[in-house]
Amino acid sequence: MNVRIARVVLIYAVFAAGWILLSDSLVNLLVPDPDDAAAFLTLKGWAFVAVTSTLLWGLLRRMTRGDTPAPPTSRRAVWGWLKGDGVRSLVLPFALLALVVVALGYASAVFSLRERNAQEFRRLEAIADLKVGQLTLWLDERRADARSMAGNASLAALHEQWLRRHDDGARNSLLGSLEAMRGAYRYSRVAVVDGDGQVVLTTGEDFVPTTILLDAVRRALRDGQLVQSPFYRDNPTLMSDPVHVDFVAPLVSVPGGRPLAVVLQADPTLFLFNYLNGWPVPSRTAETVLFHRDGNELEFISPLRHRPSPPLSQRV
Repeated sequence: MNVRIARVVLIYAVFAAGWILLSDSLVNLLVPDPDDAAAFLTLKGWAFVAVTSTLLWGLLRRMTRGDTPAPPTSRRAVWGWLKGDGVRSLVLPFALLALVVVALGYASAVFSLRERNAQEFRRLEAIADLKVGQLTLWLDERRADARSMAGNASLAALHEQWLRRHDDGARNSLLGSLEAMRGAYRYSRVAVVDGDGQVVLTTGEDFVPTTILLDAVRRALRDGQLVQSPFYRDNPTLMSDPVHVDFVAPLVSVPGGRPLAVVLQADPTLFLFNYLNGWPVPSRTAETVLFHRDGNELEFISPLRHRPSPPLSQRV
């Protein structure tokens, strides 16, 4: 009897080990998405229970009948055994086993689905908090940069020295400060604009302020505080134009000096949009979008992950 028990245990161990190794590899090969794989792994587990239960039942049944006469071997005797109690004795155990496995599998699937939905909801909340926190940090850093430059009284002094004495050294020092800010924090442009909307000095090529930027400059000088523009293009109809967002702050002025504002133009494609499009775990459908309401429509500011297109080009 001990040899028979050991044989049953060995057969079960070999089958279970082969099932685990081969079935996991097969699921990973056929279902690469972790979300779908979780459901398949649950079904695979219940299939394992059903198959191994049937295997153990057959092995133990055979072992307990080891001392009984051998089953019929002739064709007529086998046919009589199949028509008689031989098959009938198997129907009830298999039916009960199938019913139990189906019931347990259904209950497990319902529980797993609810638990998975709750887990996914908690994960989405965590990812959303992470994305919102990073977006807030990105904006706060640029606001702090604008306030830092606006509070630098030496910039206004250099401008007055350049304006009144035509001192090219003062101009170069002022431009060097603007260029240092632009290069250090990867701004697309850093400029000084006066109250009439005229560009006093800018890094890179000269430009003509748009209506959006002029409005931000006027509000910053009027209210004496930082103003952030919306995300926009210089030419809204030209999709190849880069998208940027401006941070405008009134520059500390010297007595008798004209009002000036410092403008920091940030390019969201350098970090922000790539960060929003990324997802911390593998997923085929998940994405984060930045949008704003325009009348009865929603305009997507960031590019969509599953519908590649330029920023500010999709509406619903």
